[in-house]
This record gives sequence, structure tokens and C-alpha cells, in this order.
Amino acid sequence: MREKLIVLLSFILIFSFSAVDNAIAPMVKTLHSYYSVDLEKVIWLISYCTFGILFGIVIGPAFIASFNAKKVIASAAIGMSAMLALFLLTPQ
Repeated sequence: MREKLIVLLSFILIFSFSAVDNAIAPMVKTLHSYYSVDLEKVIWLISYCTFGILFGIVIGPAFIASFNAKKVIASAAIGMSAMLALFLLTPQ
């Protein structure tokens, strides 16, 4: 029974990321025009965001169990802000 649950949750996780990608994909042109960056760079941003979501889901609970939750959340917020600033400030 445990193996069936793991397979089911794996499919749900994969479907969730597919749904996120499909929801974000139409925003590529909007983000391109709003931030005035290349389309390729926007697609890379979306890919990194998807990786960040996956990393947070898989590794996040282990970090929160091992470290102070407030510090983990604060460092995640700082890291996200720094990466978005890097996205906007680096040349094409």
C-alpha cells in the first residue's frame, strides 16, 4: 500500500509542475515586455522558478526540521529577492 501511495503522490507532483509550467508559459511575452528583457532570459527565469519550487518541496521540510524556521524562511526570501534582482540587473 505504501508503494502505491508513493507512486500516486509522485504523479500528483509531476502533474503539479506541469500545471505550473502551463500556467506560467503564457506569461512569457508579458514578462518580456514588462521587464524589457530577452524572451530566452524570461524562459530561463521560469525554468529556475520551477526548479526552486521543486527544491522547496523536496528539501524544504528537511531544512525547516534541521534549522530555525524563521531563519530558513528569511534566507529563502533574501535568496529569491537576490535572484530576481540579478535577473533584472544583468545584461542580456
